[in-house]
Amino acid sequence: MRAFLRWPKKPVQFIKNLGILLGLIIFSFASSAYAKATIRPIRDFISTQGQHLVPDGPVKGGELMFLSGFVWGTNSDYIFSVDYAGLDNRTLMLLGYPNIGTTFSGFILETPLPDGQVLDSIQVFTRNANAYVVDGTAYLTPGANQAPCSNGSFINIGNCPAVIGYNDVELANGVGKPILTNSLMDIELVNSGPNAPIPDLVDVTGNPPSSTSAYVESIRLLSSVEGPLRKGYGSAFGVPDGTPALATLNVIFDITKNIDNEIVTIKPLGR
Repeated sequence: MRAFLRWPKKPVQFIKNLGILLGLIIFSFASSAYAKATIRPIRDFISTQGQHLVPDGPVKGGELMFLSGFVWGTNSDYIFSVDYAGLDNRTLMLLGYPNIGTTFSGFILETPLPDGQVLDSIQVFTRNANAYVVDGTAYLTPGANQAPCSNGSFINIGNCPAVIGYNDVELANGVGKPILTNSLMDIELVNSGPNAPIPDLVDVTGNPPSSTSAYVESIRLLSSVEGPLRKGYGSAFGVPDGTPALATLNVIFDITKNIDNEIVTIKPLGR
């Protein structure tokens, strides 16, 4: 037996009424869920990143001390760095390097939780961010920001031989020019209470949930960068060195689902 839905005599008015009804239902749920939510400026996130200085590599006059952020690539032979919080730019400017014009837009939606903590939903769109990709095929030993690179050196993994672009040590030493790109980052972070400082992601990513401390539930990050394949890397893709290539980054980190996918792909253009 089949049941048939009878079409209304005035379908246009019916659709309008249905739309209004659905809109009221959605608005009701949204109003209830976010009645106490507040909007915080994205500078509350940007200003607290890079709280740790780590040795980055030799530059004229000594060692470059880098404002520590994240590089990405757990699911790849390649490591992708995009200056999502402007740390490369700030580090280089301290050395007198010109401002490369990294800017940010976005917001933080702060929602109270029943236990007194808050959920900070952070969305940040970064423009004119320095980006580069390095060869991490010999990355064997995690920790301490040190790792063996494919060329046998034992340095900060972010400074292994570059496939596309130039890292901050190279730029500080006058090698190459920044390759700029954009990134979009969404973060779900449980914080200690209303208007509490947004912590440095380095301090709270991967920590188990706690009733008294902040922790990151999830990160979603998308970016891409286009540039010539640097010397020695064209052959890995069957093209001459200097061939333009596109590198993409797709990060999905979620502790609630035990997911940490940081996928980097490189594709020569025109193939």
